[in-house]
Parts: sequence; C-alpha cells; structure tokens
Amino acid sequence: MWTQASNAIVSTRPQHNLHILCNVDGSAKPETLLPFGCRDVNAWALARALLTSTMRFHKRSTTSEGGGVYRLYLETVEDCFDAYCLIEPGDRVRASALRKVVRETATGTSSDKVRTYLTLEVLETAFDPEAGTVRVAGRNVEENPFVKMGAHHTLDLEAHRDLDLDKPKWDSLHMRRLHEAADVSRKAEIAAVVMDTGLANVCLVTDRLTIVRAKVEMTVPKKRAGGGASAGGSSAGAGQHEKGMSRFYEAVLQALVRSVDLPSIKAVILASPGFVKDDFYKWMLEEAGKRADLKAVLEHKNKFLLAHASSGHSRSLQTVFMDPTVAARLADTRAAGEVTALAAFFRMLNTDPEKAFYGYRHTRLASDRGAIDSLLIVDSLFRCMDPVVRRDYVALADDVTAAGGVVNIFSSMHPSGEQLAQISGVACTCRFPLFDADEASAVYAAAATAHGRALSRSSRLAGPDADPGPSLGAAAAVHDESDASSDSDASYKHGR
Repeated sequence: MWTQASNAIVSTRPQHNLHILCNVDGSAKPETLLPFGCRDVNAWALARALLTSTMRFHKRSTTSEGGGVYRLYLETVEDCFDAYCLIEPGDRVRASALRKVVRETATGTSSDKVRTYLTLEVLETAFDPEAGTVRVAGRNVEENPFVKMGAHHTLDLEAHRDLDLDKPKWDSLHMRRLHEAADVSRKAEIAAVVMDTGLANVCLVTDRLTIVRAKVEMTVPKKRAGGGASAGGSSAGAGQHEKGMSRFYEAVLQALVRSVDLPSIKAVILASPGFVKDDFYKWMLEEAGKRADLKAVLEHKNKFLLAHASSGHSRSLQTVFMDPTVAARLADTRAAGEVTALAAFFRMLNTDPEKAFYGYRHTRLASDRGAIDSLLIVDSLFRCMDPVVRRDYVALADDVTAAGGVVNIFSSMHPSGEQLAQISGVACTCRFPLFDADEASAVYAAAATAHGRALSRSSRLAGPDADPGPSLGAAAAVHDESDASSDSDASYKHGR
C-alpha cells in the first residue's frame, strides 16, 4: 500500500514492515526500512504520525469510464465526515459488519454475532456528528453466507475503520475532497467555548467541520434581590450563586483541558452573551496560577480570544466568526478562509450589487460569461440524489476553475456553510459588473426551478436525520420556486 502524508511517501509491507521513501520535508534520501520488531522509538513515532494523522487512501482498480475502487482508511471524525460527503446513492461500499446469525440445533435455536464483509449498493447515508459515525443503508450485491442477495442492510462506519468505495465515475470534486482529506495540514486549528450561565459547548473548528467535543449543563442558583426580612438573605443568595458559578467554571475548564490540545491549537475563542466569558477567563487564570495541573493554560494564555455570542449554543459561532476582531485574529487559519470569502460576498452585495449574485440562475450566467472571480458553494448540493442536478453543479465548479476563478466549497457542518445555505447554497463575486443579469439569466429559470424541486425531493427522501444541518433543505427552499409566479426565479434577485 502506498500513501503520501506530510510530504513523505510511505509504503507498508506485509509483516508490519514499513518503508519511508523520503524525508518529511520532501527531500530525497535512500529508502529506509523499519522491520517488524524495530526498537528505534523515534523512527516508529515518525511512522505512526505519518500514517495515523489523516485519512489514507489508495486506488485498487479503475475503469475506462473514469470509475473505480478506492480503499479509504478513516482515522478521525473529520475523515468520517469526508467519507459521508464522498459516498452517494448508487455507489458501492464494502466494509465489515456484525450480523446476527440464528442457527438450528438439536435442542432448539441459538444465535450469535458474526463479523463479515458486505458490499452494499448505497440507497442513503447519514452522518452523526456527536458519535462521529456514518450510517450507510443499501442492498447487498455480493454473495455472502450470512446475508442474501438483495437484502437490505446498514453499515456503521467510524474512525479506525477501512472501506472500499466503488464509484461509476470519480469526478474532479470527488478527487479534490479525497486529496484534501489526506492533507495533514487540515487539522483543527481553532477551539471555541461558547457559554452562558449554566451552559457551555466546547468545540473544535476546522475548515469543514465544527465538532462539539464536550457539553456542560448545570443548574446555577440565581442571584436574589432580597432573601427575606434581613439583608442577610440577599447575601446568602449571592453566595449560593457564586458557588454555583465556581462549580460551573470548574466543569467547563476540565472539559476544555480534556478536549483541546492547547499546544497544537492556534486560538481558543471564549464567547458568551454579557460578561460570562470575561468572568470565566479571569477565574481560569487565577486558578491556573494556583494549580500545577493547569500549567498549560498559563503557558498559552495569549491564544485566548474573547468575543460576544448571542447564546451558549454552538450555532451562535456563526455570528462570532463574522466579528471583525475575531476575523483579524484568525486570518492565518484555514477555518477563516470560508468566513472571509462569505464576508467579502456580502460586502460586495451591499456596495456593488452588479458584481455579486446568488442562486443557480445568476451564477450560471456569470460563469458562462467568464465573469466569476470567486464561487461559493455548499457541499450539500453535491449530495443531491438527482444525478443531473449534481452534474450541473460539478460542471459549474469545473467551468469556474477553468476560467481562472477560485472555488470555495463550504461545509454544511460549518457555521459559514449554514449561512450560505440560507441564500440557496451557491453564490459568486464577479470580476466585472453584469447589468443585464436579471433579463439574460431567464434562459436558466427552468433549470433553476428543476434544481429546487430535485433538492426538495432529496431533502424529503433523506429524512430528518440524514443530513446533519439545514443546508439541503434550506437550499431547496430558496431554489424551489412556484410555477404560478410571474418570475419563476424571483428569489435569485441579488438584493436590489
């Protein structure tokens, strides 16, 4: 098996031998063999880091039509999300599964669970961000001693598992997703603690995924204006509130320390309504100065950034990232790229609306005229069950790339992707103004309406648990226009 990770080309061989064919920095050196039983701790640490930090893959077979089979090795929750984005209805997935087998015996029946490999033709997929698993439902298409041909089954894919993914055609966006998933630099660079009194969510944020690593919920006694006949009642109420907040802060701090590797994170955002974040930050530094187990907090206190949030729920990160102070601090992180692109689109929409458009109808026109400088598109549009609609969006992205534009693919699991989905899921900024966009784009009105209906059908067929965010349903709501309307694409008017 061959793979490339951290600029090193690595090959694993039978009996756990491992070959590193070049240095981590990419410089050439003679092939290095690490045989089974090697006692060089540093060498194996390097090999382990190379092989377990990101998804690995290798090609198993190809077809003349551009299809083929890739074996994917999932290592993290984000790898599972990448697999969810890659697996589509009509694909074939082969992976191990537990199957309950009932056997007839002389004394009756007995049942036990057997691990076997199944190959399913995919009907639908779902991603659970909390468990970090992908559920693939489909029909068995290969002979198996425990599962009949054509029988429906479900595969649960999780980290530290491998699978074979067979597609009839691997297009440019599939390959882009595959190579980005194997890029070791695409790790979580930002942590965020979104909190309010008695509620906190500790999150890790990458450019594609927001993962809630820990959630803290506690009942905190409220301050009382008066506690009875004497002022002592009020003092007692305030004391109970402070004790409750101290317990809450301790729980949040422990969740932060357990969930976040502070040395590898570039920034930690503390966000809340009011002054909860400020009080927590002050309390945390005071505690870190007293306790040896919190030494890392003091060493990396310059990474903490305080910001306002509308609530203590993780969805409020959407507004946190739009804060100019936060955006400036996170400018050198990958996760800020999509946020910056979306902010630039809205700024253009307000200041120069003839150069900013959203919706398939206007965006397709801008692409045909070679006007698009930056395309913004949410990844849930590529998961539409209608292959024609998906091909249209893949072609749009390919055309923009061929014309020298930048294609920004937003994750439906990222706050910026959820925001983009509210305006159809596809938008663009242009190099030059298009003054006749409304009239000239009428030729695409029928296609835009068909897309809306297909996206709406996909959303209903997938069910409420199939898509983790509102992206597909929200995009469908904007795309789906009424035939009775005098302007079948009215929602695409770009803010004039």
